[in-house]
Amino acid sequence: MISTVALDSISDRSGESGALPPLDQPSPPLRIASRVSCHVAGAIAFLVALIFDLAHGWRPTGDDAIIAQRAWSVFSVHPPLVGQFSTGSGGLGHTFYDPGPLLFWLLAIPVRVDPIHGVLWGSVLLCLAAVALAIEAAWAFRGAAGAAIVVLFVTVVATTQSFVAVNPAWNPSVGVVWFITAIALAVTVASGKLRWWPALVGAASIAAQAHLEFSSTAVGLVLLGLGLGLARRAKPQKRGWLATGIGVGAVCWIAPLVQQLNGHPGNLTTAWGWLGHRPTYGVKFGLQCLASVTGPHPLWLSRQNRGSNFDGFLGLMSHITGRSELFGVAVLALLALIATGSWILRRRDIATLACVALLVGTLAVWTFSSLPQASILSIVYSDVVLWPVGMLVWLVCLWTAAAIVSAAVRALHRWSGQPAVRTAWRRRARTASDGPGALPAVTPAPSGRRFGTASGWLGAIGILLVGVAGATVAAGTVSDPHLGVPGGWSAVDLVPSAAADVNQIHPRGPIALWVQGPNSDVEYSVAYGVIWQLRQEGRDVTAAYPHWQPLGPAAAPGPGETELTVHVGAGPRVVVTRGQ
Repeated sequence: MISTVALDSISDRSGESGALPPLDQPSPPLRIASRVSCHVAGAIAFLVALIFDLAHGWRPTGDDAIIAQRAWSVFSVHPPLVGQFSTGSGGLGHTFYDPGPLLFWLLAIPVRVDPIHGVLWGSVLLCLAAVALAIEAAWAFRGAAGAAIVVLFVTVVATTQSFVAVNPAWNPSVGVVWFITAIALAVTVASGKLRWWPALVGAASIAAQAHLEFSSTAVGLVLLGLGLGLARRAKPQKRGWLATGIGVGAVCWIAPLVQQLNGHPGNLTTAWGWLGHRPTYGVKFGLQCLASVTGPHPLWLSRQNRGSNFDGFLGLMSHITGRSELFGVAVLALLALIATGSWILRRRDIATLACVALLVGTLAVWTFSSLPQASILSIVYSDVVLWPVGMLVWLVCLWTAAAIVSAAVRALHRWSGQPAVRTAWRRRARTASDGPGALPAVTPAPSGRRFGTASGWLGAIGILLVGVAGATVAAGTVSDPHLGVPGGWSAVDLVPSAAADVNQIHPRGPIALWVQGPNSDVEYSVAYGVIWQLRQEGRDVTAAYPHWQPLGPAAAPGPGETELTVHVGAGPRVVVTRGQ
């Protein structure tokens, strides 16, 4: 008796054909307010951080300046065909890059319009587009609750990995935002809404090309979403969405495929060789990474600093290696159990979410298992991949627990002979059935409707407050020397003066630039900041080794170029001299 009632309680026929809509839909003003509040809350952290960045005098340095230069070259005779330079290629013999140049293409117009700040506000626009798309996809899957979950994901990332909001021009920042969007789209597509699949292909392509750490999982989301979506569709439908999705994929990946065919060796081949021939930390480390974001006191609830300070790196590694790999195995087994059980009990919504969580969890283990030991320092920023994975696993577990508790309560009510508490959508479904046991239509009491409306408005206000809180925390980190800009704000201040000194010492003709500073962060940041400053002024500037690598072979010094060295001293101050 109890098992039959529990099965009836857990079942979710809302996604099956013929299911009726809920009886007591929120009023149109409330639906609009909820939707708008989610979009505002998801966008506010990026907008507030942008204002604070510009107020601090932001300009591109380090990786941001490299991205600006690569975006500028999109409209040149040699457009970029690969992504951002990968620090893992040092000592390999062949420099390799992230999978594709899609980020540069998308930022090409903003950088041409505004060479100094275009890469920043252009990246903010990309992040806002990603968040809006994720919210709409989640709304299509689960209404206001789904959209609110996306806002929570984005807010947690913006507050604990603040560089995502305060330095969105950096490719891991844009990558993780579009990675969250790809997860939301994959869940929606997997629920049977296949018209969202072209958007999933585009979002996953942006994430995959932004950074290697997102690549395998992004591709997996595209394939899983398509497979589950086709399985959920009971009726045949027009396949225009399929052709559109394939077309989107072709546009997104034509450049890296051309480079792969013409390169000797191709970038993808070089990257795969790097992954396959370097000593790695192995499966144990990958499972520990998963355990660190899914167990008690998950990593995504702690503030992170992507700077190069060694204490931060040691703290992060201690948190990861202190977890048992067996817990990671248990998490994957639990997700598989939830997916299977929910599908059998016809809770297809939970089953869909669990399948997506199982995929991203498994591929996260593979990704960090493949992390070369020589590149372990990159985990101080690549760990951001784990944030959406951990939150998604927690969401699946909490939703499953809530469904089990709800089913148990209804079963006990039925067993004790007391009237069961039924939700409005279940009463509507049973009213519409023609079989025996159909119940008469039940009209919600006016007080219940008023309570539902009041709670809906409170929810809309609450999600706005969540966004404001996240924006406040993120904006408060703009002045952090390792979050707002690479190399710190002192590097930003040095770029104009260093460029002016270069022009004074050697006002015309090609030059090869070298920067010597107190540490590699300052050298890296100032070098590319000055190179970009001079290039957008029209100077012919190349970079001394190893600074030319991230800009490509065309940036290597040629014969007859005057070598200049920018010395960054205490104060800080700069002195430019001839030669290295």
